[in-house]
Amino acid sequence: MSCGREDQRPRLRDEPAPDDDAVVIRGGTDSLAKLWAHGLRTQRAWCLDGVPIFGISVFAVMDDIGPGSARAILGRRLVTYRSVHVTSVGRLLESGRLLLATGRRPHFTVVLPSDDDEALSGLLDVLGPVQDNQEYLAARWGRGSER
Repeated sequence: MSCGREDQRPRLRDEPAPDDDAVVIRGGTDSLAKLWAHGLRTQRAWCLDGVPIFGISVFAVMDDIGPGSARAILGRRLVTYRSVHVTSVGRLLESGRLLLATGRRPHFTVVLPSDDDEALSGLLDVLGPVQDNQEYLAARWGRGSER
């Protein structure tokens, strides 16, 4: 089945799903408009089993140290973001979202059931309040974070 986009099924990472208590981080300050724009960008590029994916990018903390750690995600992958949203795998899954292991570990795509305001507002609630990215602040002021 084809949707006219690249299908992600053969590209998904074959790895165990993160535990429900694993931390999930999304860079930047989100709004309904930003979530919709990012979801639409994903939908225009990718599908899963022939169906377009409306989703957003996140990173899951998979390790205590190394590239899958919170420090590496915040200080390397998301260091250009002054703020981040932090939630858990369990909160995302309990809210009915699908979490796909896309791209390079520890990247994931959160798939939304639709692009309507209710779905986007629900996701914004699940992502939680915006927080300072301490690794951004350390890099901005030329100080390495305490490692």
